[in-house]
Amino acid sequence: PWSWRGSRFWDVIFGCGNSVYSSREIEKLEDYWWRVEVAPEVINALVAGGGYGLCVSEESNAPWELAPNNYLHTRESGAFAPYLVVETEPASAPAAAAQDLAVSTAPQWSTLDHGAIELSLAVPEGALVYKVEVDGRRLEPWMVERPGRPGERQRLVIRDLPAGREIEVSLTVVGAGGLVSAPVTRGVMTSEALARPALDAAAFVPRVGRPAGPAGDTRMGVWAYSEGVKVDPVTGEFAGGASPGETRSFNSVWDASEGKVALVAARGEIAAFQVAVEASAGPLEDVTVALGDLTGGHASIGASGIRIYREWYVKPHRAWVADYAIPLDAAIPIPYPPNGVTGQRVQSFWIDIHVPKAAAPGTYTGALTVSAAGVADAVLEVEIEVCGAVLPDEMTFWAEFNGYGAPGGAGTPYYYDAHRLAHYNRCCINIVPYDQGPDGDQEYRPQIEGTGAATRVVDWSEFDAVQGPLLDGSAFAGLPRDGVALRVFYLPFYEYWPAPFLENYDWGQPPSAETLNLNYLGAPPIEEAVSEDFKAAWRSVVPEFVDHFRAKGWTHTIFECYTNNKWHMAGTMFWNLDEPAVREDYRAIRFFGRLFKDALGDPGEIQMLFRGDISRPQWQFDDFNGIMDIEYVNMGVVDMVRSVQEANRRAGSRFVVYGHANEITRSNFETVQWCLTSYLCGADGVLPWNSFDATDAFTRGSRNGLIIDGAPAGHRGPVASLRVFAFRRGVQDVEILKLLAAKKGWTTDQMAVLINAFVPLGPDFTQAFTDEAAAATYEAAGAAGFVALRKAALDAL
Repeated sequence: PWSWRGSRFWDVIFGCGNSVYSSREIEKLEDYWWRVEVAPEVINALVAGGGYGLCVSEESNAPWELAPNNYLHTRESGAFAPYLVVETEPASAPAAAAQDLAVSTAPQWSTLDHGAIELSLAVPEGALVYKVEVDGRRLEPWMVERPGRPGERQRLVIRDLPAGREIEVSLTVVGAGGLVSAPVTRGVMTSEALARPALDAAAFVPRVGRPAGPAGDTRMGVWAYSEGVKVDPVTGEFAGGASPGETRSFNSVWDASEGKVALVAARGEIAAFQVAVEASAGPLEDVTVALGDLTGGHASIGASGIRIYREWYVKPHRAWVADYAIPLDAAIPIPYPPNGVTGQRVQSFWIDIHVPKAAAPGTYTGALTVSAAGVADAVLEVEIEVCGAVLPDEMTFWAEFNGYGAPGGAGTPYYYDAHRLAHYNRCCINIVPYDQGPDGDQEYRPQIEGTGAATRVVDWSEFDAVQGPLLDGSAFAGLPRDGVALRVFYLPFYEYWPAPFLENYDWGQPPSAETLNLNYLGAPPIEEAVSEDFKAAWRSVVPEFVDHFRAKGWTHTIFECYTNNKWHMAGTMFWNLDEPAVREDYRAIRFFGRLFKDALGDPGEIQMLFRGDISRPQWQFDDFNGIMDIEYVNMGVVDMVRSVQEANRRAGSRFVVYGHANEITRSNFETVQWCLTSYLCGADGVLPWNSFDATDAFTRGSRNGLIIDGAPAGHRGPVASLRVFAFRRGVQDVEILKLLAAKKGWTTDQMAVLINAFVPLGPDFTQAFTDEAAAATYEAAGAAGFVALRKAALDAL
């Protein structure tokens, strides 16, 4: 490692790891030599002992086939070795010592293995580097923050120290020329390492019994199993998601000896399980599944909070897999001919039970009845233990279904039904309101007139009519979390609204493969090349959004300004503003971020954030500091958690992890594991990058078809993939675990120990190419671990 455990080279260069850098234009000399100015602060930091070497990066290259492939000679190259020329002046007097140095224990920065301390001092004049020694041994420069502005009070957190030890800390101020102050020494106790938490595994333990059947009738078999588990519709065997030893006779939610389904849930949660119905001795007709009220003491969970679905099977490869939940509104036969499952003997049904927030804690029971023509009913007891914990209405961790076109068309009944379906499942839909070119969706923006500083909004009526019900929550009336507004919403601001970019970019050539490198090498910085009229249009219109949203009371939604264009997608931009690949891309994003933030000012209670999709956060330098509010990164974060956390700490931003739901043929618990992993990395949510592609969805299955039109499966309106239910399970589990962490004062490091004791979370993340929004795959985790984790966490709450 280059610094902390697991760190890499990028963690100690270009502003990371308390390094210092400069970026300058090159000057071409004769015979292929180049000269470039090096900022004095870089040299001063090296002389002062604030680093160990000099890294040179030639950063003007373009991506992919346009890459110029420049090579630099190294110091071993003999006559062609690079060299550094430094002009010096006599050093001035040493910097003053830190006479007011205060030290204290810093338990908030402890880890499972290390302790921490905090230093506080007024920054002396001329300070370039702090040299900090612990018990006579100098700390690495990456551990010690660089001096701030002279005179300001600065806090230095020193992490990665031995835990629970009395140490002696010495701080020396290093100034120009490497001249040092007198050292100042203090004694302090490092914080204790974090305790490794544990929970009692108090899950439901089923007893072995024989498979359930209606009054001994062997023509119909019925058994229950956990959400996330898959059952083969031909053989009836578990096809993924089950724990070792689980069968149709007993599993993590099912006790066949008593014919009982046992669940546990928080208040405000949707609990779920599945029921398999087997046509054991030939086809069954008119099969129905019904669950009435669940009662306990003097309270009940009404049937209005219960939803039952028939599962639709797809065949991505050789085997049939359940992937869509179709609302059960009529009896069906088994086999079910419209689905076309060759040799089908088993049909599975999905049962949702929404536990109201006002439900009294306790045990509730009810009867689930499975009926078929000419066969005695099978009756299963459903028992749900309702715990005292209450899930918050407003999500603190969310699953955000990204899309590139409004499902059903913005403002249509289908549009709101799709949003309602996502909302019901504790997820949200967020639609990019423009394409890669100059066109945008009019339903996502108000009508404007004028140019430059005279640009004004002249009509909000269509925007308010279409998007208003989502932003005030009225579109979600009657659902769980009734009236809670949409969590995240893209703003319409981008390169071509409220002003067209190319018309206001003073370089004179359109983007193309031929002009891209010329633009990198010859165009002025984007800040200088973009017209004042373009900037003025943003400064005029952005504040109007703040005023309008404030007047409407839309304070609960996170509004995101996001630039999504890529130069090779539509030929309307010189940079990759989504998933930046080279330094000029990052600088272009920085320009739009500054433009938005400057125009925004202080939005008060309106949550208007600048967002970036950054697949390489390790290369963002300090370009986004104070600009990027929320950053979307891919699952590569699992291999550089601290790097991403440090980048976001410096930028003052939060982050969300984007990728894919699990492969249809793999366990849906992988999507739950994705949510848990992202939470432990410090993320606020997860985002499947494309969520509404229905291509071959009801036959071969669609990787991107999370919410699609149910018409081919006999339902009018949108339907959800079972992977949407997996997102719901993951989001609910994270909310429960966050409540537990808050109650116990546990960090995500401690929560990782706790979670991994029940569910393994070591993901494998492999991409076909660097920008692929790939899914992480996980070691198989059975239902029993997830059930036990949730039960233990709720008991602890």
